[in-house]
Amino acid sequence: MRRIARYVYYALSAALLGLFLIGYAARYVHPRYTWWAELVAIGLPYLACAVVVGAAGAVALRAWRLAAAYALVLVLAAVRFGVPHPFGDGGGAPRPGDLRVMTYNVPRWGSPAEATKTSRLRALVDSLEPGLLALQEALVNFDGKGALTDGTRPYVRTLTEPPLGYEVAYSSGQRRTTQPVLGRVSLFDLSQQTLRAGRPADMKDVTYVARAGFEWKGRRAGLYNVHLRSFGSDKPWRADNPHLFDWGFWKPYLRQYRNAYRARAKEIERIQKMLRQEKRPVIVAGDFNSTPHSWVYRQLTAGGMQDAFGRTGDGWGSTYHSDLPFARIDFVFASAEWKIVEARVPEADLSDHRPMLATLRWRSREGEKGKRQEGG
Repeated sequence: MRRIARYVYYALSAALLGLFLIGYAARYVHPRYTWWAELVAIGLPYLACAVVVGAAGAVALRAWRLAAAYALVLVLAAVRFGVPHPFGDGGGAPRPGDLRVMTYNVPRWGSPAEATKTSRLRALVDSLEPGLLALQEALVNFDGKGALTDGTRPYVRTLTEPPLGYEVAYSSGQRRTTQPVLGRVSLFDLSQQTLRAGRPADMKDVTYVARAGFEWKGRRAGLYNVHLRSFGSDKPWRADNPHLFDWGFWKPYLRQYRNAYRARAKEIERIQKMLRQEKRPVIVAGDFNSTPHSWVYRQLTAGGMQDAFGRTGDGWGSTYHSDLPFARIDFVFASAEWKIVEARVPEADLSDHRPMLATLRWRSREGEKGKRQEGG
């Protein structure tokens, strides 16, 4: 019996180590080939915890070869999770006048709680005081001249009214956006670029990026408000009559996940192209529907963008789901011209997401040059 238990332990260890390596590699392999690795990568932090337990078991059993395999994987886990960024500069303490940037996915709310949640969002924004606010799934309608009209979500409109008085970025002739950029800084030159268009009859089956220019402390920059392709509203756990051991039940969901991962890869490639053409400092914020262990994430960081929470945040910074956060899919990225002071995830239950708040300031010209060299 003891021998059988040992073999079972070895088999489970092999499966655990294999899953960890698959999830770890998801950053580096294009989803067109191994989209399924992205699913494993969602659980990578939890697999890392299981590896620690497994390593302890190998040592207790004096299975030294297996313990050595665990040790190698733990080194990879330490590089990904436990070692400070080699170019991190600690951020420093926030100062009065720093720029706070917040991203928050706040989808439509149904009426009876809408008025209450609207007032609570107003109170949240008032307490956090972001200078720039990027919202997703928050419909804003314009009259063609910049004024908000009927249909604008009440929780957006309230932010534009006294005492908050946020300005909504707007371009001439624009009629609507679901990714508004709001600011207490000077905003200009809003533009929207379609990243993916689905069925013509389904206006919701479209993803795009909104870019707003802004000026802060005498320098101009651009903010990209991003909302990448989601998995959709159909979820296996919401099925009326799930057949968990039936391949036919899982097949449409897996196809849906495959299409979403491949679509996100194309979307981030288009965003990368836009960033390469930028002449000004940039901030990229939003709901990426991707974790820090994904292909999408690496495309931005390998291109020189700084993950605000990854550099200065504590813990995993999970933003989804708000009731039981298990994954960080909302980000604030900044180009080399910005110094990341701090980043955190404020507690909020106004959406299925939690917001991400980052504090930034301009670098000195010398520090900016050095940061560009570090990014390669």
